[in-house]
Order: sequence, then structure tokens, then C-alpha cells
Amino acid sequence: MNTHMLTLPEELMVLGINPGRAKGLVLRHHLHYGMAGALLSELEWRGRVAENRGKVVALAGPAAGDPLFDAGLALLRADKPVRTRRWISRHAGAVSESCAERLVQRGVLRIESRRVLGLFRSRSYHLTDLDLARHVLADFQGAAKLGFPDPRSRTLAALAGAIDLSRRIVPDTGNKKELRRSIRALTRETWSAHAVRRIIEAESSDGGG
Repeated sequence: MNTHMLTLPEELMVLGINPGRAKGLVLRHHLHYGMAGALLSELEWRGRVAENRGKVVALAGPAAGDPLFDAGLALLRADKPVRTRRWISRHAGAVSESCAERLVQRGVLRIESRRVLGLFRSRSYHLTDLDLARHVLADFQGAAKLGFPDPRSRTLAALAGAIDLSRRIVPDTGNKKELRRSIRALTRETWSAHAVRRIIEAESSDGGG
């Protein structure tokens, strides 16, 4: 599969899964938050959502033409204007499940379910298209070396930074610290990524209290 056929949340999901292992590179629910933020970014690029003062709303228009985006728009319309952080927290699970199922259908991912202590269902993700995973990572690292030269790469970097994934996947170059500072700045400047980061920081603060 061509990497450009992946949506932004799907691309982030592939980056967040450790090839050859069930354990992800970041906490799974953090990855899911990032994917929900990525969906909002895609909808913004398509002119289907707008963000203002921390709230996001669906804009009028025809169907987006993709089941994932149309489902996201339906959720936004049901919620009316809603705080971005609340929407991401509320729908991150549904977004991630939809993306995972799409990647399974395309032969990129395998999902394994098991019971923990015989009671709780646990799902693990396994990349089955390792060539695609390598290409996705190479694309990210290539963009990083160029300073993330286009809107898509900047948004992906911002979201990866928001969920602490970027530190695991940035290329090992002489300017690694500078690159990390650049990603942190992108996270602050990108409204969807900034919302994701605020959710994670709030969770960490609550856990520490």
C-alpha cells in the first residue's frame, strides 16, 4: 500500500505501534487521543470543521465521501459546538476502533483479543505490513530532516509530540535537541495537537495528586 493512501489518524496509528511487538511505543489511550485529534485536523483541511476559542464545530456541506470522516462529522453535529478536548476525550475510542478496522481490512494490521483475569477484554495490535510501517517511519524521519516542510508533516509531528511519540521516532541526528524543541513548538501552535497535549497533562496532574 502507498503510504499516501493512509489518513492522518491511520498514519499516526502505524507510527505508534512497535513493529514485531504487541506493546505500543506510547500509552494506548494517548495514541487514541492523538488519532482523534488527527481526524479533526483532516476535517479542517477539507473545510468541514472550524475551531474557535477551544471549541470545534462541523460546518455545513455535503458528505465528506469517506466513512471515517463522515462518521466524525456526524459525531460533531450531534455534539454541536463542543470543547475540543471534551470531543477528543469522548470519541477517541471510537475513532481508533474505526481506524484499526480499516487497517485490518487493508492487510496492514492484525487485532488479537483476549481476556485478562477471565473478565476484561484486552485488544492488542500487530503490524502485518512491515514494509509499509518502515515507509511511514522513513517518511516521518525524512520530513524531520527537512524541518517538516509541508502542512501534513507539521501536523503529524505536532500530534506525535503531543502524545510523546516523537521522542521515540525522531531520527538520530546531530540536531536532535533542536528538532525536539521544534516539535514542541508545533504542538503548541496546532490546535488539535495542543488539545491532545492538554488532556494528557491534565491526566498526569490528576494522577500525581
